[in-house]
Amino acid sequence: AASGLVPAGTAKNRRSVEDELEIDDGADPILVDLALDPQTSGGLLVACGPDGAQVLCRRLPDAAVVGRLVAGPAGRVVLRAGGS
Repeated sequence: AASGLVPAGTAKNRRSVEDELEIDDGADPILVDLALDPQTSGGLLVACGPDGAQVLCRRLPDAAVVGRLVAGPAGRVVLRAGGS
């Protein structure tokens, strides 16, 4: 992604979710491409409460919190810059 080369499926994924996706102006374009990359889809996310996230991150050294659910319009995904 950093070299500007991304699978064709990345653009297809972006088009398929464009009505539900909001990308913050400060979001890193490389990370946005990776979020939409078809090669990284499926089986990578675990949804749990904040306490469960802390436990998982302690037990799985490569785990990280990458987002959170907040109140807002149903069906919207917002990609924001670094933890905001």
